[in-house]
Amino acid sequence: MNDVNLIFNTIFPPKFFSFLKTTGVFLLAVLWIFSVSFVAKDLSKRTKDNFIKWLFAITTIALGPVGFVIYLIVRPGMTLAEKNQSLLESSMLVKEFENNTCSRCSCLIKEDYLFCPSCAAKIASRCPNCDKIVRLNCKVCPYCGTKST
Repeated sequence: MNDVNLIFNTIFPPKFFSFLKTTGVFLLAVLWIFSVSFVAKDLSKRTKDNFIKWLFAITTIALGPVGFVIYLIVRPGMTLAEKNQSLLESSMLVKEFENNTCSRCSCLIKEDYLFCPSCAAKIASRCPNCDKIVRLNCKVCPYCGTKST
């Protein structure tokens, strides 16, 4: 047994293990600081709720890299900017859908329809000057400026 210890200590001197321990502690401290910093910056992009921000900050400070992994699992899926973009896109789709429906029966209509195919309501007319299709709610033709009748 002493021979094994002698060979092991010859190959790996005690200073080597001291160096490994010091390096390991340093890397763990760097990882800990990175975890807290990342969670703080990422949360400010994902929520306005201060309770959630403090909860994850304390969790990450207390648990370090383990808290960081927990945060990555349960964090909100979208940033506030992504949520706003998604809401904007959906509201634009709703407005586009509303603009392309009959005001009487809500049937989908194409821009070049003069009458609703479902209820036969008149939804547009042709401009007498340029012969383009003009919606009934327009006061002038958007193509040539002729006043609607």
